[in-house]
Amino acid sequence: MKGIVKWIVGIGVVLLLAVIAVMVIAVLVFDPDDYREVVADLVFDQTGRTLEIEAGLSINVLPCCSISLKETRLSNPEGFAETDFARVESVKLGLQLWPLIVSQDVLVDDIELNGLQLSLIQRNDGVTNWDFASEESPEEVEPTPSDTNFDLSTLSIGAIRIRDAQVSYEDPEAAYRIDDFNLETGRIEVGEPVDLTMSLQAEDVNAGTTVQVNMESEVNIDPDFVQLVLSGMNADINLGGGDLPADAIALSIAANSINYDLNAGLVAIEQMQLKADLSGGDLPADAVGISVVANAVKYDVNAGLAELAQLQSDINLSGGELPAGGVAMSVAANSVGYDLNTARADLAQLNAQLNAAGLQLDLTGSGFYSEQSADLSGTVKVDSFSPRKILADLDQPEIVTADPTVLQTAAFSSQWSIKDSLLRLDDIDVRLDDTGIGGKAQLNYPDQSGIQFDVSVDEINLDRYLAPTVDEQADAANDDAGAGELPIETLKELDLQGQAKIGRLTVSDAVLENLEVTISAVDGLLKIAPIRAELYGGKYKGRLRLNVARERPRMKFKHTITAVQAGGLLTDLAETENIEGSLTASVEGAGFARTTDELLRTLDGDISLDLADGVYNGVDLWHEIRSARALLKGELPPKASADPKTPITAMDLKGRIEKGTLNTDKVLLEIPFIRLDGKGAMDLVKENLDYRFNARVFGNPEFGDGEDYSDLEKFVIPLTVKGDIASPNVGVDLADLAKNAAVQKAQDTLLKKLGLDDSGSQEKNTTKEGDAADESEPATTKDVLKKGLRDLFKKP
Repeated sequence: MKGIVKWIVGIGVVLLLAVIAVMVIAVLVFDPDDYREVVADLVFDQTGRTLEIEAGLSINVLPCCSISLKETRLSNPEGFAETDFARVESVKLGLQLWPLIVSQDVLVDDIELNGLQLSLIQRNDGVTNWDFASEESPEEVEPTPSDTNFDLSTLSIGAIRIRDAQVSYEDPEAAYRIDDFNLETGRIEVGEPVDLTMSLQAEDVNAGTTVQVNMESEVNIDPDFVQLVLSGMNADINLGGGDLPADAIALSIAANSINYDLNAGLVAIEQMQLKADLSGGDLPADAVGISVVANAVKYDVNAGLAELAQLQSDINLSGGELPAGGVAMSVAANSVGYDLNTARADLAQLNAQLNAAGLQLDLTGSGFYSEQSADLSGTVKVDSFSPRKILADLDQPEIVTADPTVLQTAAFSSQWSIKDSLLRLDDIDVRLDDTGIGGKAQLNYPDQSGIQFDVSVDEINLDRYLAPTVDEQADAANDDAGAGELPIETLKELDLQGQAKIGRLTVSDAVLENLEVTISAVDGLLKIAPIRAELYGGKYKGRLRLNVARERPRMKFKHTITAVQAGGLLTDLAETENIEGSLTASVEGAGFARTTDELLRTLDGDISLDLADGVYNGVDLWHEIRSARALLKGELPPKASADPKTPITAMDLKGRIEKGTLNTDKVLLEIPFIRLDGKGAMDLVKENLDYRFNARVFGNPEFGDGEDYSDLEKFVIPLTVKGDIASPNVGVDLADLAKNAAVQKAQDTLLKKLGLDDSGSQEKNTTKEGDAADESEPATTKDVLKKGLRDLFKKP
């Protein structure tokens, strides 16, 4: 038995030696270089291209076996540049011959490819240089099935090494280039892990963007070629140049495992980590750092579905114009899904937080979003912060307010939802200092249109937030710079409708309560109507209409106050406590309104004012008149009242506004026994006025002291009021006064000479006690004449 075994082994050794001997003899006898031209001719016949193989084509037997090529070139087809389609410096392929002969196992030793240069070109007509079909190629012959079936599960490759490869692509619109492509593997055995390292540098030639990639991983291919698994994958990617948002972007990607099921088209990644560092360019900061961690990532290649589980992302910005501490943002979600076909994203238990300059914003949400439809909802909250401190931290100019203690605290919270294109905010809760704001709002967020709101404010003093009063020179400078130009283009685009309620509003020191305002703006037409409020015991109503769709924007308005207690209003508005009464006023007008000055210059309208049950406190005008009269007569003045005041029995003003000028034909002010009436004009643009009044005593004043004041009944004082509205000059028209006095004196002299003056004896129809005579006694002709002449000369 042993002899048989030895005999069989001996025969095998002899056969092996014989095969080796035959191969060695064949290599010694056979020169592969003799067939370079044969191969080149065959390539040209099949493709029409020129193949050049430099001398040095060799077959190595020991160690068995390998084929080596030196520099080899393959030309472009006709119609392309006279450059090589492909060029390689050297190629080496090692193959284990005995397993292939004996058991048909493909066992490949090292594969080496050095200096590959591949140029891919597409012309304007769509023809490419990688199409190898030849116009003269023979008709295709149905391939004959081979009786030899290789089992690829036994494929074994010692290693693959690609060094210094270069691939370029060019078409009429784009050009790309890959340089320094290097790839190296360990031994490749199907079903066994294989070490892989790869590096390359790519460039978008037209854009000037460069990408550098370094990657290492362990690759495993199962025997059925169904599963491809990368374990311990780490990749570093550096980008720069072009239109990138940063001058330099450094990416780092790592994963515990990446599993690709070729049959199902499923990619599963476990413990994925991504880091990015950005700097320079148009970034809002000197440096931006991003990190993303996901416990699991799944991607269905066939369905185009991606899903991330247990996502955690952090973004940090620092430097530049950012405040100290920079900006930090974190985003976490239980799951994030994305459908590439419908561009739909699904979010579950999203939590986001933003921290910057002492401001912290928290956002939660769940639902789905796509360009066609959306259904998302959650909460948003901004913790209490100081607006003034944030501005300081951002190196922004301080907001100068009349009250420096405002803008110290603010907070915000709301429920939010997105339904299709509609963004809603419900349960709004805003705190600004000691003011509370609540309500709801919505808008079409893609184009910021369809704004609707319904808000309520408990109380707010706007005067505290306005700039402090400046001097007249500053006001003049501001006027020269342009008076109140309206944001016409913004108003044209405005699309909103809503209402606001304010429990208590202070503006210009006046207090309005239970203010209600309805606002609408669409197609360049802004309406603020109705406006209602309670005002110092009375009512305020108003409306405003602004049409900016016209070539010259036009404004119309009407404001009325009814039964307003003037004392409280003027005390707060003008810091005067002298006047009391029930004030009713109305102003209505229209004008072109690109600027405040233009509105005043073109304003046309009507104005009216009426004061009922009025009182002027602090001065008893008749006491002053009586005291002056007593002083002139050398008598004791009357006793002053402990609470001096002058009743205002009537106050009435009506006027017409034309081209910015208020023309008043009726101005009436009446106190007991004195009436002041007149007319004039007020230039609302230049803010000056010119009025003339006549002050006269009417009736026979009686004050219970028995003094006769009938001589004052004919007394008329002409007054002028001119100059700046804020500080007019009030004077007596001496010329008119002298003229009136001369006329009066002439009248008195004539009446006296005619015996018709009242200084003589009492009229017969009046008793000595002043009682009226018996009306049954007939009046003489002389009595009738006297009365008629006296009435003729009396002032109306």
